[in-house]
Amino acid sequence: MFNRRKFSDEVKNDLDEKNIGDSIFYPENLNNEFYHYNLVESKNKVAEPYFKSLLEFCKLANSVDSTSKPNQLLKKISTYYNWDESLIHLPSLSEDSENIEYRSTRKVLIKIFFNLIALHNNNWVKDNTTFLSDLCSLYDDSYKEVYKESKIYPNQLFELHLAEDLKRDIGVTSEIKQFYLAVEKKDINEILSIKAFNTFLPEDSYINNRYLTTIIEETLFQDNISDIENHPLKTTILKIIPLLTEQNYQQLFPQLNDKKASIMISVVSKEETKEDIFSIVTLDDEKIKNIGDLVRKPNFEEILNKALESIEDEKQRNANFQFKHKIGTHIEEKLKEHLKQLFLPEDIKCEVLGEQDGQDIVIKIKDEIKYYIEVKSRWDKRTSIRMSRNQTLRSNEHHNIYALCSVDMTDYHEEDRFEISDINKILDKIKFVNNIGEKVEYLVEVFEQTKQLDEIHLDGDYRTLVPQKVIEESGLSFNLFEDYLITSLKSTVNAE
Repeated sequence: MFNRRKFSDEVKNDLDEKNIGDSIFYPENLNNEFYHYNLVESKNKVAEPYFKSLLEFCKLANSVDSTSKPNQLLKKISTYYNWDESLIHLPSLSEDSENIEYRSTRKVLIKIFFNLIALHNNNWVKDNTTFLSDLCSLYDDSYKEVYKESKIYPNQLFELHLAEDLKRDIGVTSEIKQFYLAVEKKDINEILSIKAFNTFLPEDSYINNRYLTTIIEETLFQDNISDIENHPLKTTILKIIPLLTEQNYQQLFPQLNDKKASIMISVVSKEETKEDIFSIVTLDDEKIKNIGDLVRKPNFEEILNKALESIEDEKQRNANFQFKHKIGTHIEEKLKEHLKQLFLPEDIKCEVLGEQDGQDIVIKIKDEIKYYIEVKSRWDKRTSIRMSRNQTLRSNEHHNIYALCSVDMTDYHEEDRFEISDINKILDKIKFVNNIGEKVEYLVEVFEQTKQLDEIHLDGDYRTLVPQKVIEESGLSFNLFEDYLITSLKSTVNAE
């Protein structure tokens, strides 16, 4: 007599004949971007009507409210394909031998589904770890072979693997991972499971920091560790040594910790750095401690670079102030020499202003301002001269008697770069743009609008950038500017 059990047996026999355990079901509505599509194309496909019928057969249950793991897994499969996840009610018969036998059929269904899951790419895995965790948590002994043979377990690179190919991550730090990569040339993230998946792997299958540092030390000590200069992994060793002041790292690298003194003696004895190290060790204890604390900071290079930049900026500011004085003195002497028939020497003054935001030098005759000069120095070819808002407005307001002076030090690298005692050494680096006020005319309206507090206007410290090309093409040499200035002042006097 034909009954439910015989029907389920025929379904099993049909599945055995079709041998579709390595196939996938891939409907057209799935997004190809979520898969390694070249692998999808290489797989045998199960037709949708067949797969859907298989799923509905497996969803037959004597209680539609069943929360068994197999039935929950069937709901997950339905959800993945955006199908109704409801179970289908089929009351159990009193004779158990006549009821449907699901396990073999469900194994094939789950295997087909897991085959597709295994083809997902890293981006999808990264965004769907919760879904994958749900699948793994629905493990049931009746399907242990399917779980064992399916790549549904993500590593820390978000690649899917067999469970047996992964290790539990027991507190492995990013620093130790980097040391391992540098020494072994292997990315341990490839075999470390995401920590949330540790519970799905055997307890004795794990990796911790000490496991990795043992391997690292074995490799490091294959070469003469005392000959640090010729050691192929010198850079990595010297990164680990400073960390050995911490007890944790002493326990992780016991062999290196024992040898650190001899390694550092080898480093100190190096001819190229011997003088530098001697300079450090002769400092007082407090300074050495400060240097040690600083070097151990993870952003040491960033701190050092900013400190050097700050010192460089200070040198440039001081040098720029010196330039103002020397340029002012040079111009004053030249004016006194060439205007002596018109004015007494004491009537001619070039005053260098301290705190200001409009000009650096004012030329006065009998205490009346006759000319303004703004001095800017340039130290890096990647930068350009900039004028503040007030300097821009002042240059335009007094456009006939205002010049921008550029001191281009980008090609001057002598020892006295920041302490020029004789301005004549850099006269060829100095140029004056005596029509800068006219050139910024079109910017004046924009800057003036910043005063209109009740109107929409630009905010912040907007500056006028003067390209080096403009200075090169429009700028006068120091001597030509002084001649221009003398002529200009003479004509002013004659006009009066």
